[in-house]
Amino acid sequence: MPPSGDDSCPSSFSICSRATTIAKPSGAGTKQFRHPLVGDLTLAYEGLEVLGDAGLAMVTYSAEPGSRSEEAMRELARWSSTRDRLAALGTGSEV
Repeated sequence: MPPSGDDSCPSSFSICSRATTIAKPSGAGTKQFRHPLVGDLTLAYEGLEVLGDAGLAMVTYSAEPGSRSEEAMRELARWSSTRDRLAALGTGSEV
């Protein structure tokens, strides 16, 4: 991990300098999803187990740049700001 004064660890992300003491990697890989609006997605994931708080973990998902999954995730982001479009697809207007 970079030291807290390092430019690669912005001050707004102070967790960077402490990450090895508060969390540890708990797994990584890819996972397949089928979303009712955009279809199949393949996303990479990384998990972190929060030390000192049993059962607490954080998982991040990301799509491969330029992939069909990235395109689908961008489409979902556009749709999430348009309740009318979601309602027209029959999913309701709840977000």
